[in-house]
Amino acid sequence: MFIIDPWFTGILALTMILQKRLKVKARMITRGGFILACLYLLAEIVSHNAATSKLERTIAERNINAIYSSAIPQPLNIFHWNGLIQTDDGVRQTFFSVLDDSLHLTEYKNSRDTLVTEVLARNEVRDYFSFARHPWVHSWEEGGKRIVELRDFQFAMDVWLLKTFRADGTPRPFCLRYEFSADGTVEKVLFNDEEILK
Repeated sequence: MFIIDPWFTGILALTMILQKRLKVKARMITRGGFILACLYLLAEIVSHNAATSKLERTIAERNINAIYSSAIPQPLNIFHWNGLIQTDDGVRQTFFSVLDDSLHLTEYKNSRDTLVTEVLARNEVRDYFSFARHPWVHSWEEGGKRIVELRDFQFAMDVWLLKTFRADGTPRPFCLRYEFSADGTVEKVLFNDEEILK
């Protein structure tokens, strides 16, 4: 279940409201609300099992050398999932529904260079990896600087959800970014666009 599920919360909230307003039928309302909540949870379990199976089939069919994989729920739709496959060289991601057969994987390969090696040895990165389930390390040059960025794909949302829930320019969650000068000195360390080390 997504961390905030308005449908499940709505069932519980409606049950409590009706219990207060219709005290004579409170016991029947409680039972009804409990049954509805259980049916919803059962539907979530069935959908998650279908999503996991679909991802595992894709790994087998495409001969992907996976370390592990996850089907992570998306908000507002119990049939829509963020499929993630962790490999030795990065992450493969797909947003998919268990109600259709299409599944398109996008591959994000980890960068490998001296600055990445330096970043991966830092204490705050070890802390980052202690909770990141599907990390990706990306390195590139921008405006005369070298950037090394770590993102955790478990917190990614599909494009339509991003447009719905956040304004342009809002940082993606759990993004750790290192900015190096041309001579390889760390200038800034940012977590979700907030400077954490100078």
